[in-house]
Amino acid sequence: MALSPASLGNLSNVVVFAGNGGNFTNPVTGTGINTGPAPVSPLSFDFGTVAVGSSAQASFAATNVGRKL
Repeated sequence: MALSPASLGNLSNVVVFAGNGGNFTNPVTGTGINTGPAPVSPLSFDFGTVAVGSSAQASFAATNVGRKL
């Protein structure tokens, strides 16, 4: 998942997580700035099959490479 605003400035929207237990809508906000991509690792997650009533977690790291925000 990547935040890719179409323009600079403040933005808000929602992320919908869909699953067998129903859909969950969560608000997200951010600010569009032109700094180029920030290194994030890993680039994607594969949760495989997650049984109903179970959960899965993952972590990611965003690296500050010295860009002034």
